Amino acid sequence: MGKTIVSLVSDQTIPNVMFIKANGDAERLVFITTEEMEKKQRTDWILKSVGIKIPPDKVEKIIVSEQSISEIQRKLREYPFFDRNAEILVNLTGGNKIMSLAAYEFFKEKSLQNQNITKMYYLNVGGDKFDMVFPSEQKNCICSGHCNLKEYLTAYSIEEEKTEKLPIMKFEKTWEFYSKIFEPERNTIKIILKKINGNFDNYKKLQEQLSGNEKKDVFRLLKKVFGDFEFTKPKIKYLTGGWFEEYIYFLIKRGLKLNNEQICLNLEIKDKSVSGKAASNEIDVIFIHKNKINIIECKTGLKDISGKSILGDVLYKQSALRKSFGLTAKNFLFLPNVLSGNERQKERAEVYGIGIVDNREMLLDEDRFRSEFLKKNKFV
Repeated sequence: MGKTIVSLVSDQTIPNVMFIKANGDAERLVFITTEEMEKKQRTDWILKSVGIKIPPDKVEKIIVSEQSISEIQRKLREYPFFDRNAEILVNLTGGNKIMSLAAYEFFKEKSLQNQNITKMYYLNVGGDKFDMVFPSEQKNCICSGHCNLKEYLTAYSIEEEKTEKLPIMKFEKTWEFYSKIFEPERNTIKIILKKINGNFDNYKKLQEQLSGNEKKDVFRLLKKVFGDFEFTKPKIKYLTGGWFEEYIYFLIKRGLKLNNEQICLNLEIKDKSVSGKAASNEIDVIFIHKNKINIIECKTGLKDISGKSILGDVLYKQSALRKSFGLTAKNFLFLPNVLSGNERQKERAEVYGIGIVDNREMLLDEDRFRSEFLKKNKFV
């Protein structure tokens, strides 16, 4: 007996991907969708994310009006679900409430009439198991399939513009920079930031722009960190903030034992979900854990070179970015030192659901980081 998977399509695509992956031996996929979802190509992105090779004639879409139970059920009656002697698995998690209710009533009624094998499942927000809601006397559940980072991004119509950048220093060296070098060398780092003026390609002219004492300080810092005096773009990026991004990347990766398919550093992405337009962004650290996405912004300072606060802009970017990644996405802002004198902005971050992590002692202690951040946020 073949297996047919029925999925309700909405903006929240990951539950569909997880359910299909958990039942990878299906011979037919049927998507109950809407004109709006098809304009956004949600079904196509789901299929691309799943990556299961099913012939095009085994994938079908039923386009319905999401506001009418009778119209939805009329469309469902036109489809030969019960003519193929197939086991039917229905994922009720997607769609809107009307679509879920219409599908539930339709498949329950037809299943009882035809005495075929129909099972319906639902995944609660943040859950990792699909609970069976029909037949009600059965208490079975299906463990969700696991998505890697690329699959998750694809499901939400987000494409990687460039592959991830690997850390240029080992964890121990970056820990040493954080614990012993960063604070004493803040003034030298500020000199570099001011000279490059936000454009790292300016590193080529950096030596020419430095005065005698400034050049002496910068060369001393290069020697201390890298063991030589060579000016390169990766080195300048590291000294002016890249080190902290690498450090947080290491902390998360080591703390959760993630592989390279689950976490990325400096990932450049393009969101293609809105009317074919593509919005580009770079994410400092992004990782997936238990099928939930986590977005981290790392800042070693919250003022631009003119001394103006950039915290408001950072929070706005994070809150806007979060909307592209689904209901369970989490955002964090990591800082190397305690954020002081910005209580109003801290409250704003809380309203936006952005967690601020700024405890230096905790960040420098992997055991404390595990207990005070990873456990507190239910990663472990």
